[in-house]
Amino acid sequence: MNDGLSFLFAYLKEDYDCPICQDVLKTPIRTRNCRHVFCKNCFRLAVRAQGPHCPLCRGPVSETEKRAIDVQQQMRERKGQCRACGTTKFLSKMRVHYKSCRKYLEEYGTPLDAPPPPVTPTTQEVSRVSVDTIHMTGQVCPICAATVWGNASYCSRNLIGHLAIRHCFSYDTYMVSNVGEDDYTQLCLAIQQSLQ
Repeated sequence: MNDGLSFLFAYLKEDYDCPICQDVLKTPIRTRNCRHVFCKNCFRLAVRAQGPHCPLCRGPVSETEKRAIDVQQQMRERKGQCRACGTTKFLSKMRVHYKSCRKYLEEYGTPLDAPPPPVTPTTQEVSRVSVDTIHMTGQVCPICAATVWGNASYCSRNLIGHLAIRHCFSYDTYMVSNVGEDDYTQLCLAIQQSLQ
């Protein structure tokens, strides 16, 4: 029976958490079509960043969705436990408690009033430059560098493509060697198999 109550409490508590900021709802609003509930600020930021789609199910929404007055009233009447210290508070006052709860601040940091801002185009451009200059520089193929017939100084901007084209042979057939064959014969067999 106790397990059932704790499950029910966890289920109810989840109904009052915003799926965007993962915190207790602040000024809850409900979408008309899909009936999902979000914090007003979280929802508006998500719609501005990603277009008129529900952040949860991608259904059509409007930026001017109505307040979920029933959810607000339930949050004024229901109590929940602080996720850090366990103190019981009304759900409507939980965010105020988080700002002064030592354990919460130690574990989660300062509570945010809204999710982090969306990535701006200038940030994306800077990231692209970073990718081009740092991550897309030529990489030396480890197989070419380790084998006798390979070019240890060969750099490829597309290492995965290089591996797929130049080294598409089975590891088992590469590693199988006939005892008694000399190194030169094994080298020739390996080269032939790697070129197939």
